[in-house]
Amino acid sequence: MNTFPTLLRREFWEHRGGLLWAPAWTALVLTVFTLFGIVLAEIALRQHGLDRHVHVGMDLNTFMTQFPDDKLPELRRGFDVGLVGYAMPLRITLFFVMLFYCIGSLYDERKDRSVLFWKSLPVSDRDTVLAKLATVAIVAPLLTFVASVALQCSFLLIVAVLTLFHGGNPMRMVFGPAEPLALWARMLADVPVMSLWILPSIGWLMFASSFARSKAFLWAVVPPIMLGVLCAMSDLMSTLSLPNSWVWVHVVARAFPIGFRFANIERGHINVGGMRIGEDGPELTWGDLGDTLMDPELWIGAVIGVGLIAAAVHFRRKRELAD
Repeated sequence: MNTFPTLLRREFWEHRGGLLWAPAWTALVLTVFTLFGIVLAEIALRQHGLDRHVHVGMDLNTFMTQFPDDKLPELRRGFDVGLVGYAMPLRITLFFVMLFYCIGSLYDERKDRSVLFWKSLPVSDRDTVLAKLATVAIVAPLLTFVASVALQCSFLLIVAVLTLFHGGNPMRMVFGPAEPLALWARMLADVPVMSLWILPSIGWLMFASSFARSKAFLWAVVPPIMLGVLCAMSDLMSTLSLPNSWVWVHVVARAFPIGFRFANIERGHINVGGMRIGEDGPELTWGDLGDTLMDPELWIGAVIGVGLIAAAVHFRRKRELAD
């Protein structure tokens, strides 16, 4: 019998609150607050007689009806930036889900002694750890992607209704310029890239979860931060001709599943799972995804992550219970 799918289902049902309901409720709350804010704004404008005098460089109704055709391609950029930014709270939610899931993945079962039951079953420690790895690296990001698509669909519908309400043509002003399918394909491609990038983070947190006899959260969080503080205080990096921020960016930040890659930091650019974000918003090009995959730091980190996961398998086999 193939036990791996069963292990995945076990992880999903035990943690469906974080894996499924956290992104779902976040998307729902964002949609409700968006609708609530728009309704309040429209009511306030009408109460003050300003419903026909809202300006976005020109009267809003004029903007909707007389927007020049040659400027429509610029709306695509605006929709891309808006859709990505609108879904950013879901990425933040995913960060917390990953963080707490990894820290508790191998510690909680030892703390509540359920590990004794699971070890009595004919399931290897390797398969158990790999199922948890697949859950946090694949299942959780995919569920967040689905919630992001649903959230962005609701955003487009809200903007379309608002456009129609102000005399515009939603097909011309919203559904024509917007290209959500291309954006979603790009976001879906980001899932494995982000998972590869945060593999050392997952490995470190699962290693701490398997190793710690008590207070797994402190074991996971304090050592990387203390390393950054000690390197900054000792000015150790200057002896290697590196800035003190190097440890924070390339070691401390990599210990947590943030999914951010810093690039051209002097220009204020960062790269989120292969999606470069600059001063003017996301730069949604497939080239950035390729650049990330060709970055040696990604693959070095992945190798380190695999080593840490192997260590987590070892300690899951050796550690029986937690205090």
